[in-house]
Amino acid sequence: AMSTASEAAVLEATERLAKAIASRDKETYASLVSDDVTCFEPEAKGHLVSGRGFHEYYFTLPEPAVLANSSICDPRVNLVSDDVAVVSYV
Repeated sequence: AMSTASEAAVLEATERLAKAIASRDKETYASLVSDDVTCFEPEAKGHLVSGRGFHEYYFTLPEPAVLANSSICDPRVNLVSDDVAVVSYV
């Protein structure tokens, strides 16, 4: 059985990822995201996004005057195995 501590670690990594994207920390982003990542993003309008290129595009945009505010609401962690988890949130 997988522990709540494992779920907490996955959520902490997810929060670090969101902050890395918002603050354009490409090094942290790359350390947390596999090359074959898949996700659903609001900008993709319901389409499955595959690969890091989608997010890496945001690192090339001109720096905004104010950093984006990123929130993770109602997170759900499904621990599939010792090294695989599915995280969903609003």
